[in-house]
Amino acid sequence: MPGPQPAAAPSCTTRPTALQYIYCSASKSGRATQNRRPTMNLIMFDMDGTLYRTETSFFPAVHDFADKYGFLQPSDDFLRGFIGKTGEEWKAWVESLHLGKPTDELDQEFDALERHYVNTQGQLYPGVPDVLRTLAANDWHLGICSNAPPWYPELILTNAGVRDLFDLVRVPKRSGETKPMMLCEVWNELRPEQCAMVGDRADDMQAARTGGYFAIGALYGWAPEELGLADIHIHDIVEVPTALTRHWSLGGKDKGTNAPATVASVTRKP
Repeated sequence: MPGPQPAAAPSCTTRPTALQYIYCSASKSGRATQNRRPTMNLIMFDMDGTLYRTETSFFPAVHDFADKYGFLQPSDDFLRGFIGKTGEEWKAWVESLHLGKPTDELDQEFDALERHYVNTQGQLYPGVPDVLRTLAANDWHLGICSNAPPWYPELILTNAGVRDLFDLVRVPKRSGETKPMMLCEVWNELRPEQCAMVGDRADDMQAARTGGYFAIGALYGWAPEELGLADIHIHDIVEVPTALTRHWSLGGKDKGTNAPATVASVTRKP
């Protein structure tokens, strides 16, 4: 995919979209580049395995679904393969079970089960709200880039009381839209001065690299073995502010190295 290309800044004179709101708030802060574009820092987050503990809702929803239709409950390790992926893989598996109903109808039933568990017992990782508030207080604009359906990040963030901290939530708007496409689109619209992506799977890191974002790989997530393209690894969400500070204090010189460092390794005193 071609690298991000410059795009015109949205106007602040009309009712703002989520992206226009970022431009307007940055303009009002008085910061601007030489070509009069407002400057901004942007950090995008994946949901599952990065901010959200998927096992608190997805696993029990699948177990209930299996009980209802009488098929063998899949192992948690098997279910791990669906987390963070597009819904196409899940739909293909459900269709292969031959449960006697249209796949779309079964998908709606499962969504209802998962919504129930998100509402009743869904959990963010410990420390996430504090980290998000710290970043926002330090002039970072926050966003979500997820393969999930639109209701999923909205419900999770709202229930956790942190939805107001996010300026944008990006999920696929059409079939075949990938995370690299979404992150490039965000960059084209906003052209942030500093930008980072935090995620736990290969497509998160590929999206970051494609879009020119600092790639932060979450080793505590669902696929630590997929994070070879990360610029830096973290073992806990609370390490994100340190990773950002270190990266830009070095002028981005740690970006794109062959062997990703960890926050612990680069902050440990001799």
